[in-house]
Amino acid sequence: MKKLILLILCTAAAVTIYWMSGCNGSSTDSNPKTTGDTTSAEFQTASEVFDLAYSVDGMALDGALDLIGQFVTPAAPRQSRPAVTGDPVFHEGSMYWYHVGTATETTFVAGHPDSILNISEWIRIDSLQFMHLDTPKMIPDPALLTEIKAGVQLDGHALMTDDTVHATRHLQVTGEPGSLAALGDVVINAGGTTVAGLTLSSVWRDTLTVCQVGVNMGSTWQNLALNLTAAIDSGKCPTAGSINWSGILAVDCARGDDSLKFNGQWSASQTHNGNLVTRVFENATTRWTVTDTCGSSAATSPFQRGANPLR
Repeated sequence: MKKLILLILCTAAAVTIYWMSGCNGSSTDSNPKTTGDTTSAEFQTASEVFDLAYSVDGMALDGALDLIGQFVTPAAPRQSRPAVTGDPVFHEGSMYWYHVGTATETTFVAGHPDSILNISEWIRIDSLQFMHLDTPKMIPDPALLTEIKAGVQLDGHALMTDDTVHATRHLQVTGEPGSLAALGDVVINAGGTTVAGLTLSSVWRDTLTVCQVGVNMGSTWQNLALNLTAAIDSGKCPTAGSINWSGILAVDCARGDDSLKFNGQWSASQTHNGNLVTRVFENATTRWTVTDTCGSSAATSPFQRGANPLR
């Protein structure tokens, strides 16, 4: 995990900033769902929570790419199995590599380096299979590698707030021979689930906001076309394909005498077309649509690496 992005406090701050905004229920579409107001507290909060879910995708991809890098370089294939303690282990029956890793992160109160804000502990289990066309290989030849199949299980626990995250991802990355090893043009398909329980808090204008957030979502990545180097190094978005989320989102926030609550079925889609990104959020009654260019605050790449939603 090379970059850690502070998303939790951003989520709570968004709830606070947009607290007094109302929903726009004046217009309807042919669905007939109401067209939502993107300045409403409900939308802003839901959008930030979905961004947090995207951060789990970033963690999954981050670790998978690091593990792949132990085997694949543009220069030459490896000639032997890893021999260092903690390195992945090969299972000949399945033709998969497996790796179990742990990590602990301590965060501190801003401006008070001696005051601990939280301690998060993570366990991740990775599996990798390398393909030369239809043939699985123990040690891939970078010039012949055409597909990587990866599985990730992430379990995180914040000790001081008792927050939890459990996530699974299954990824299929395909490309022309040599493209994967060179981090070139690829197509990614993926699926998985995220279940999380989080306590979010922030202070704005001397008033504390506290939110309890529950997420139980399934996600799919469909034919995401991108250049891996551009995505990793520059945060470039895919040029085609979509990411779709669906499941239960529950939010219960309090700020002084005010409150914000919603609990129900939500879905979100992020569709890429060239440099344009269209995001659609829906609950049982309302649909919000945001279209922007890649890199804007409303349309960031899901491939920005190394987020930690338990900070």
